[in-house]
Amino acid sequence: MFFIWLLVKLITPFTKIHVGDFGDCFYDDDDNTIYIDLDIDEGRFRENLATAHKYETNLGLLIWTILHEIGHHFTYKYIDENEDEVLRLVYKNLFKKKLITEKTWQDLYYELDSEWEATEWAINFIEKHKRLCKFFNKMFEVCVC
Repeated sequence: MFFIWLLVKLITPFTKIHVGDFGDCFYDDDDNTIYIDLDIDEGRFRENLATAHKYETNLGLLIWTILHEIGHHFTYKYIDENEDEVLRLVYKNLFKKKLITEKTWQDLYYELDSEWEATEWAINFIEKHKRLCKFFNKMFEVCVC
């Protein structure tokens, strides 16, 4: 847990971080808090990275998740939050009513402006800080998971 806290504080010193059983990982813009669930499922995240973002990596899911959530902190102000939230709810309801498949729901979710921008931010951060990311990835493999 220490290394999760340390990575977040290095990048965003004033962001709060909670690690626990939340059923999901997310960034709360209202109170500038990142929530990390260590038991999250990768889903189609890596496939989305390779196909939509044209990016492949060996870094683990935990560092990606943390950087993606930090990416929300830096990119949220550039998106239309209302449109993003409406689309998020529409996609979720279409899936719940079995009008779209889980694959389609995940693909649409990853295309939301907020998700796309946060992932792009994470990619750019990794490219600019490869050694730092490799170090933290190793620490997460050894100490957290």
